[in-house]
Amino acid sequence: MKKIDILFKRDKIFEYNESTKKLNTVLLFSSFLLIIFIGFGFLFLKMDFQKENFPLTDFIKSIIFEIENKTFMGLIITSFFGGLFFLFFPLELYFFTILTTESNISNFLVPYVFGVIAAQITNYWLGLRLNRLCRLLIPPKNFYKMKGLLNKWGIGMILIMNCIPLPSPVFSTVLGAFKYNFNKFILFAILGIVILYSSLFASYFFLIKFKLELF
Repeated sequence: MKKIDILFKRDKIFEYNESTKKLNTVLLFSSFLLIIFIGFGFLFLKMDFQKENFPLTDFIKSIIFEIENKTFMGLIITSFFGGLFFLFFPLELYFFTILTTESNISNFLVPYVFGVIAAQITNYWLGLRLNRLCRLLIPPKNFYKMKGLLNKWGIGMILIMNCIPLPSPVFSTVLGAFKYNFNKFILFAILGIVILYSSLFASYFFLIKFKLELF
């Protein structure tokens, strides 16, 4: 078992050094605040916040306005929360259905992709908090076997999971739970996300052009 630990540390694919403990503490606190923020958000949406004395009325109205009008910030908010692993929001389908002929790369594709990337980073961070639980539930032999598979095939799996419509948010959380190297994760996740949404963006305008020529 010690040889396996040394091997992973030497390859720097998985991180077990003491410096990560402080980072994990910060991530745990951030995750806690994020969950509280989402919970209060749903609570506010169900309550009558039209009253003048309702707390954060103007803020909530502005957020809803941004989302409904699909502004730059609204697209970031939508794709970020929709990309969290526990919400199961069809990001790719929604992106394709809200595209219009006036959509362009700077005001539509960029903010949406930015939100998805931020969501994947958050999923990874939340997964870090599940590491101890995984080590308790999964037998040590199987645990290190799974880490070995991620070590060998992780890069390809990250790219594939993010460049085609698959449950990549859940996979990102799993990578965090197994403490997969963050730099490798984010590099190929971003590459896959850019490929996916650029392809959807280009496909939409190709179909529009095809329909115009057809009719």
